[in-house]
Amino acid sequence: MDLDISKEYNQEIKEIIETQKNENREAIFFIYKDGSVSDIYKGESTHISLSRDQEARIMSRGNVIASVHSHPTGFDLSTIDIMTGLATEQDYMAVVTPIYEADVEEDFLLTAIDMRDLRTGERLRMLKAMRRSSTGVTEIGRQMRKQINLQRFDVRGYRTHKVELDGVEFPVYERPSVFNVKIGRDSTVSNVDGYDEYIEQ
Repeated sequence: MDLDISKEYNQEIKEIIETQKNENREAIFFIYKDGSVSDIYKGESTHISLSRDQEARIMSRGNVIASVHSHPTGFDLSTIDIMTGLATEQDYMAVVTPIYEADVEEDFLLTAIDMRDLRTGERLRMLKAMRRSSTGVTEIGRQMRKQINLQRFDVRGYRTHKVELDGVEFPVYERPSVFNVKIGRDSTVSNVDGYDEYIEQ
């Protein structure tokens, strides 16, 4: 990724992580095309809702190319996160989550996706596909379809740390497949040299 969010916006990330840890409230900031950032907006324990006045204030300052928000747990972007990034034509969407392991550098893990190469038609098709994937019967099915959609539309992603998953790897049979999906519960987090690509093509 050309925009190194975790390094260039480290101070803002630490502010929203502190809000998450100390107040149990998700928080978000937006990045503009010129590299500047918005104010930090605080939400509730499980979501962030912006008023129309706040949205207007954010949009009046210029073209938003990225947003970074906190999660209490879970290192993946949700389907709603991805759909929001697509609908608002952001180039990047990132989530940061507190890390409590003593032997891990930094106190947060950042996961980001790069949507710059998606044309308007592709964004609309991916948005529809993501909407369908959010209505699955099981959580495993929803996770699997989300990851398949990311791979299908060639969306790249990275993490600042390596995450081990305790779950399932698809396909479960020895056969060719264009998708390589690993889903499950986050089990351990460790340092990695550079960045860890988390969407495998």
